[in-house]
Amino acid sequence: MKYRAAAELVRSAKSIFMITGWGLSAPSGIPRLTPNKELWEQDPRALLSNTMLQMRPRKLWEFTFKYKSLIANCTINPAHTAVKNLHSKLKAQGKGLHVTTLAIDGFLRKSWEEMEDLTELHGNVNYMRCPQCLGKKVDVIGDGSEVPVCDKCKKPMRPHVVFGDESDLKYFSYAEPKFNAMVEKGLQSDCMIVVGSMLENGLMRGLVSDHLTAKKPIININKENDGDWIKGNVASITEACETSLPKLVDEVCPSNT
Repeated sequence: MKYRAAAELVRSAKSIFMITGWGLSAPSGIPRLTPNKELWEQDPRALLSNTMLQMRPRKLWEFTFKYKSLIANCTINPAHTAVKNLHSKLKAQGKGLHVTTLAIDGFLRKSWEEMEDLTELHGNVNYMRCPQCLGKKVDVIGDGSEVPVCDKCKKPMRPHVVFGDESDLKYFSYAEPKFNAMVEKGLQSDCMIVVGSMLENGLMRGLVSDHLTAKKPIININKENDGDWIKGNVASITEACETSLPKLVDEVCPSNT
């Protein structure tokens, strides 16, 4: 019954905005960037920082390449595929789905080709950019033995991710040209889907709050389901996203239709 009710909310909307977090990537075996003595010597949020870039760029890049090596053998999971399938099915019906992910692993980008409808709000660890020249992001190259430097100014490059000591608004308001368009899509959407995120990001929490105030429907897919924002017009599915999201997509757009 919960899937049928949630699917009806999606079918009734013309514009859907989806927020995904690390929970969408967890079934792929991707580690969370939080303190973990078994994986990291230090808190990843301290390693991925402007302070580290300025004072110890080699240590920052050693960590970045270690993280990339850890996720190199991970694969796209059914939740990633379900997002892609929902987007394509809704698009065929003349409806819109914009996805904003807070994960930096790049796996949603791997799973589909509709880049104009995907915003990686915290960036993508597979890219880097020069903080001095403010040029376009480029692919990360090298094996971690040397610090990547800008071809133009020869300063150390930075991973194209939001650092622990800066806000996504400060970085991505200029780093991503479609930042403002993404926010507008969130504000104007008829229905919101939150998948695998505790909404620790202030901007996304603000968009959810606006939906709650406007009494627009929100679907929360999170097996922990302990967010303090879950109230009122929120339909919750407390199951793992790798099984629940495909079920929801099948209910929204049955395969035989």
